[in-house]
Amino acid sequence: MDIAMTVVGAVIVLVVLRDVFHTLFHPGGDGALSAHVCTAVWAVARRLGRRPQVLAGPLAVTTTMLVWFALLVVGFALVYLPQLPQDASYGPGIPKGGGVEDAVYLSVVALATLGLGDVVLAEPWMRLVTPVEALLGFAVLTGAIGWISQIYPALARRRSLALEVGCGAAGDTVLPGPGRAAQLRAWTSSMSAVVVDLVQNSETYYFREHDPRIALVPLLVRLDQVVQEESGSTDDEVAAAARGLDRVLGIALEVLHEQFGAPGDRVQALRELADAEPADD
Repeated sequence: MDIAMTVVGAVIVLVVLRDVFHTLFHPGGDGALSAHVCTAVWAVARRLGRRPQVLAGPLAVTTTMLVWFALLVVGFALVYLPQLPQDASYGPGIPKGGGVEDAVYLSVVALATLGLGDVVLAEPWMRLVTPVEALLGFAVLTGAIGWISQIYPALARRRSLALEVGCGAAGDTVLPGPGRAAQLRAWTSSMSAVVVDLVQNSETYYFREHDPRIALVPLLVRLDQVVQEESGSTDDEVAAAARGLDRVLGIALEVLHEQFGAPGDRVQALRELADAEPADD
């Protein structure tokens, strides 16, 4: 029983570390655990109405980090539990509590890198586990801060492009000839970066805006309108640039279909995404 408990605790820790690695370093897009947490938070926000959707992104990221730390506490507590209280030394005036309470306490203290030393495991190899947990706790906290620093530059790129396209797509700002082709190529390049951000930092999809001028879905709708207008241009350079933008927009919608369940059909996808977008109020 003790061995099984230790194995279960170690598996929980490894699952969390794998999820953190995939989420922060993107070898597989995102972690399975973080993806489920973000999806669940988004589903709840959508049920509550349009306004709560604006908070879905920050809440999803915060909840994911809390789940990581909670599971690390539980995992290491299960590793400590077979050793407590009989195989541990307690500081002066520290009563020996129940095994579960002491295991959770020791795990929280170690993960928070407090190093109080009032409960020390007797087994030499177990004494090494506590500083390892402290190192992992510090690493995950640092990684979580780095994760946030990755998200907001991605959001800034998306918001800037949305505002630029919103202004550039207006009738009185359309550039003639070569200037329009250069503009379309610039939007294609910027939209490619947005697609990469959606793949690497998929949680950015759940960050919705109060202001539709800087939001993702209106950006996609505007770009689709631009493609429809410019693909038939008599200027070959403009038409070629519009086709390039069309391909990138198609890839963006494929990513939304594969990762977030948007419809595969472009028209239907844009319609459903627009219906889910928070209202500007």
